[in-house]
Amino acid sequence: MSPALTVEPLDFEAPINYFSPQKEKLRHETLKPKQFGKTDDDSRVAIVHDLRGKEDQFTLADNGFIFTELKTSGKDEDFFNEEWVKSVYYKEVGEVVKKVTGCDLAIVYQHVNRSAAQSLDESNPANMGDPAKNGPATKPHCDFSGEHLDAYPKLMGASLPKPIKDMWESSSRWAMYGAWKPRVTITRDPLIVADSQSLRDEDYLPVEREVGPEGHKFILGNYLIAQPSEENAHKWYYLHRQRPDEIVIFGGTDTKQDKKGWRCAHTAAVNPHYVNDPPRESIEVRCVAIWK
Repeated sequence: MSPALTVEPLDFEAPINYFSPQKEKLRHETLKPKQFGKTDDDSRVAIVHDLRGKEDQFTLADNGFIFTELKTSGKDEDFFNEEWVKSVYYKEVGEVVKKVTGCDLAIVYQHVNRSAAQSLDESNPANMGDPAKNGPATKPHCDFSGEHLDAYPKLMGASLPKPIKDMWESSSRWAMYGAWKPRVTITRDPLIVADSQSLRDEDYLPVEREVGPEGHKFILGNYLIAQPSEENAHKWYYLHRQRPDEIVIFGGTDTKQDKKGWRCAHTAAVNPHYVNDPPRESIEVRCVAIWK
């Protein structure tokens, strides 16, 4: 990452809205909603470590995330222009993903802008397109799971050019990643990521949901995160005063699961030093990385 003005490191403590350990798979439609900044019986306080100055000590493969540089050609107002985001920003993120993963092709396919202090009815897909209705993540989770991977090429392949669809289906490996960055330098409610080395397999609670029209249903999955077995067993990190040219890439799922970084738990956290600052403004995209 490029040199910047010195920023003093700032660790902090924050409640994490965990879930109780479960033996059975959870269903998306039966989950009890959580609210950002509001705790419940399953919440636990954790230390969130500032990794500024230590970014090169973490890797995508081993730890599940990497903070790196993205110098976008756009201005803040461009991120509200759907055409610009899809035609320009998607390509910029795709190039970063190719650089940090070594994949042959990166397909960025979805984005969400956030600028609210709280999300309004996350169950309503219509709200996802309105930054003013999208706030910080309410609970620690992974966007995908390690199951039902065969559904993604089938579900998404229909909208891809045939050569790309064929490449995906015949690939030696593919993975899903998230890529998050602020649109302005942020202090309040940062995105935090967990070092995948600090989570056990049983800490990932699988959730299933059905998507698609009748007769063409697919089962997809993601993970919620259970309370750690010991206090502060999960190691959480963020980048203090993360700038618009600093992006975090984090693991979603992967057909290659020999290292723990193929998935990365993440959420937002209330930084008690900045509760009165303006709500954070950010953009997140999802990406498929394909190896021939």
